[in-house]
Amino acid sequence: MVDEEGPEGNTDALREFATDGLVFRGWHDSGAGYDGACFAAIDGRHHEVPRLNHSDLPCIEVHVDGTIDAEQLRAAADYLVASNAVAGKFGLPAGPVDDTSEERQC
Repeated sequence: MVDEEGPEGNTDALREFATDGLVFRGWHDSGAGYDGACFAAIDGRHHEVPRLNHSDLPCIEVHVDGTIDAEQLRAAADYLVASNAVAGKFGLPAGPVDDTSEERQC
């Protein structure tokens, strides 16, 4: 996609592609009014999580009291599983993700 197709970090078109069954993964940097994100689509589902520029890993917010948002952590884990599945479809390198751990099952 180019800026005209996804202005201001808008990834609605990617969500539609995912729903249509297109398999992909990618990322975009932050802009003036939006944060960066990494995304992956497989099995008709689109996974998107925040990311820091110059990193291909999800970014999880840590609150001032040291806690994190459980939904952000779950979304990051789901994204990593989906991204690795996409990599497998295309014969690309994938990182290790233990999808069977007790923590992952929460």
